[in-house]
Amino acid sequence: MDHSCFSFNFLLMYNRKRAMKIISVTSGIILITLLSGCSPDSAFMRSKRINTVEAYQAFVSEHPDSVYTDEVIFLKEAAVFNTAMETYTDESFNQYLSAYPQGFFVKLANQEKDHILYRKTELNHTIEAYADYLKLYPGGKHAQEAKTNREDLLFRWAKKENSLDAYDKYLDEFPVGRYIDSVQSVRENLIYQRAKDLNTVEAMDSYLNNFPDGKFVDSVIKIKEDLWFRKTAKDNTVESYSSYLNQYPQGKYVEKAQTDRENLWIKRVTDQNSIDGYNSYLNEFPNGKFRAKADRSKEELMYQKAKNDNTKESMDNYLLEYPKGNYLAQIHRIRDLLLYQKAKKTNTIEDYDTYITEYPQGEYIVQAQDQREILVLAKDKQELTPEEYQTRLEAYAKKKNSIPAYTLYIQEFPEGTKTDEIRGIREELIYQRSKKAHTVKAYEEYLKDFPNGRYSKKVRKTIENINLGWE
Repeated sequence: MDHSCFSFNFLLMYNRKRAMKIISVTSGIILITLLSGCSPDSAFMRSKRINTVEAYQAFVSEHPDSVYTDEVIFLKEAAVFNTAMETYTDESFNQYLSAYPQGFFVKLANQEKDHILYRKTELNHTIEAYADYLKLYPGGKHAQEAKTNREDLLFRWAKKENSLDAYDKYLDEFPVGRYIDSVQSVRENLIYQRAKDLNTVEAMDSYLNNFPDGKFVDSVIKIKEDLWFRKTAKDNTVESYSSYLNQYPQGKYVEKAQTDRENLWIKRVTDQNSIDGYNSYLNEFPNGKFRAKADRSKEELMYQKAKNDNTKESMDNYLLEYPKGNYLAQIHRIRDLLLYQKAKKTNTIEDYDTYITEYPQGEYIVQAQDQREILVLAKDKQELTPEEYQTRLEAYAKKKNSIPAYTLYIQEFPEGTKTDEIRGIREELIYQRSKKAHTVKAYEEYLKDFPNGRYSKKVRKTIENINLGWE
């Protein structure tokens, strides 16, 4: 059988069916038979006269290898589709599609299913019904009409509900819908009213985020600032005022916020009482009203730290920060001693030079200069002949006329021609020093070097008197 011939006549009949509901597919079959010029046998003709699914199935069962078998199978499918068209229900078309998922009338069956479902949807005329239809037939014949009807219903529902959730649902589904301007206008009013009712910063932000150019923007911004500062004042912390000032650098509460923030900051650093704390205030408020107080407190702490650390570095840190500070004399006195002690410990010309350069009028300048001279002489000893060195050392001792100078000479030349004379001079100097100090310790220093010296008896008597309290 020529299926194309059949399909042409059947489709002709199918298109007319919309006006008359349906004309039997049998008429088409007869037309096809006439056109094909077939000579069917009695069984084939009998099944066509009956024209039922059962008749065609019986023919195929009895004559599976007949020349008419393919035609009968097709006629059977047409009969099933014809039955679906006569009953015209979703179930009947489903039966056809289930039996013939790749059948000749599949497209037509789906179109009819689309039409049937849409008519039901129209009868229900609900948001959900149109949603169900569009889910099944997103590109169907009635899809655009369904979308339009659904949008109308959703908009009417949102107006009736008059809630943000309802209008948000409309916007989610129809972001460029026909009612967008109306929806946004009502929605703005609702969000603004909610912001006023809640009266919180978060509620105001919600309005501003949704409507950055809205008609209530100026009012919302003012309310938000008032709320923000009210919370700031309630929290009353450095951080809360900093947050306000960052948000409103030109705000109407700026002056009060700055004043309160500074007061809180100085109180906090005063309680902490640390160098870092005062530094934080001074860096944050270089012209602050508590600058003098903070600076004094910081200087006091740096001085105490320098004293406690007792290191050149700590002293230098103080001097770097306060070159004209209140504790300069104390710092220099300690630093003077530290530099001298370091020079004594290392006993190098370089460290004595450092001390002498930094403290030319220092408390230990004489000792430092003497010891440096001794170190220079020790260096000369390696470079001069013994005679030259002795002459140089003798001249140095007489020039200095000091205990260390004479001590060095005696140590270097215990048997020298001038040694006895120099011993006598040294003893005299040590005795005079003891008399000047007039302490047991000073006199004992004399006896330690001269237990049988010229003044030993006198010194022992003086010690006795001091211990008895007579001197």
